[in-house]
Amino acid sequence: LIMPSYFESLSMVALEAWALGRPVVANGMCDVLRGQCVRSNGGLYYDNRQEFVETLRALERTKWLNVTLGRNGRQYYRDHYDWPVIERKYLDIIAQLGSAPAPTLEPLPGWLARRRPDVPAAADVLATVPGGAVLTAETTAVSTPRRETATTPPPVRMAAAPTSPRPRSSHGSGSAAGGHGGRRGGPHRGRPRGNGSRSGA
Repeated sequence: LIMPSYFESLSMVALEAWALGRPVVANGMCDVLRGQCVRSNGGLYYDNRQEFVETLRALERTKWLNVTLGRNGRQYYRDHYDWPVIERKYLDIIAQLGSAPAPTLEPLPGWLARRRPDVPAAADVLATVPGGAVLTAETTAVSTPRRETATTPPPVRMAAAPTSPRPRSSHGSGSAAGGHGGRRGGPHRGRPRGNGSRSGA
């Protein structure tokens, strides 16, 4: 089975292949698939094109490698993901929850408490979380540095184009375009302006 996915939380396809005794070729950029291949010893992973080609060539030309990886993968599936194993884990969890005393939950902090200036930033909290593939059966991850994610630059604010002032009609002329006698434009119109003096006729 070839699994080139970059993002997997639990590859059901890989587990099905191991249940049938088939080796798995996984993308090494996915920490979950990489850890499963190492812990099960039932698959190979690649990080680039050349390794992918050589992995396929090794599986094609070496029969004992196919058989060994498939056998290891089947045993890994039976030990951790076979239905009796999953059922027993659920029953153990239910029995543990039924016998343990109910925990006392502390009240959630309020709006101001969650925004205290001494609370670390989310990026600093995530930086302390261990990253990388889990290579052993324990729940602790290998202390490998986390991959740096590309940060999105802040948006660039474009300055608004300067607007040219509207032309104002001259007060000395008695006529304007449109025959309004030099009235001001806009919703608030003033009194019409004439030549400065009214004729008696």
